[in-house]
Amino acid sequence: MNKVEKYTSWTLIDNQPKKMIVDGLHDDEAGLRILLKGASESDESLLLQVLFDSYISYRNMDESYRAGTFDNYPEGLSDTFYTVSKSTWLDWFHKESKNIYNDRGIIHYSIITVADCIDILSEFPPDVSWIKKCKRSF
Repeated sequence: MNKVEKYTSWTLIDNQPKKMIVDGLHDDEAGLRILLKGASESDESLLLQVLFDSYISYRNMDESYRAGTFDNYPEGLSDTFYTVSKSTWLDWFHKESKNIYNDRGIIHYSIITVADCIDILSEFPPDVSWIKKCKRSF
């Protein structure tokens, strides 16, 4: 019997755009920082920063390689932010770590953008804020 993952929409911040695009993904001493901009916004000076200062694991895949996930949602996944219950990835993590973290309350977060699907396993929700986009000079 196949287990079907359940994606539940998740509101991170008031007035978040329905669909977003990844502007940057940084894994450094600050944690995992995901920078997003609205897919249809004309003002690109603000980015939504999603910061997981503590996380267990993450993965990023182009959305075209997640057809199996999307097949379970013929009406589509129309938002950007989700939590995932019945997560096969979280099940894999528990099996791989010999179930020593079963009692830790780990949540599978999913960020589905126009072009990326970013999944994060974390015990803690991220810090979220609007930040000004820095202009790059080369």
